[in-house]
Amino acid sequence: MVDREYSIPISGKLSCAYVANHACDEKTLQVISDILQQSYDVGFEVQVQSRSNYLRGLTVGYGDCPVATDNGYFLGRLEDGRWVLINRQNYEYNRETDMIRAICHEIPKEQGSKLQASGLFD
Repeated sequence: MVDREYSIPISGKLSCAYVANHACDEKTLQVISDILQQSYDVGFEVQVQSRSNYLRGLTVGYGDCPVATDNGYFLGRLEDGRWVLINRQNYEYNRETDMIRAICHEIPKEQGSKLQASGLFD
């Protein structure tokens, strides 16, 4: 039973993460935590066919709560091999053209390699 006074944390230490609704293991959770804690510049804009990239929805949870409620991100690899983080508010999908327009923030190659090794982006 959950205490009526309990509220799901909306910030703090990352406690869980789901990539395209697949739970992340502890190693991948740490990589994602590191990615989200970095400071990024203004980013760069891309326009790509939606089926030509490996972007996945990212949902995270905080504190000691096992429930992920913050679905504000996309994470993945572009056609040119760069790994990127996208804030959901900077992501637009055009159903008519099947094109995505987004502002991306490139993440370090080492973190991208660890994400690739997770198997969540195949």
